[in-house]
Amino acid sequence: VWAIIKRPDSTPSNPNEPVTSLPSIDLTEVGANTYEGTYSNFNVSGTYEIAVYAMDSKGVISLPKTTRVTQTVGILAGKNTGV
Repeated sequence: VWAIIKRPDSTPSNPNEPVTSLPSIDLTEVGANTYEGTYSNFNVSGTYEIAVYAMDSKGVISLPKTTRVTQTVGILAGKNTGV
């Protein structure tokens, strides 16, 4: 089980090409059908879109289960801070 995270500051370079550079994290089972993981880069203010996938023993990948996380502090997406 893993999650792919679309940051608020990520923009596709070409709409005709697949996106292959989004961050992802592995999720570890911690109980019956319960998984958790840590993503330590919520440093940009805005909404992060998260898609969670699972693969069965035959290699079939599930449709994603999606959720969103809103970060209210941090660097503003699209703003150059000069740092």
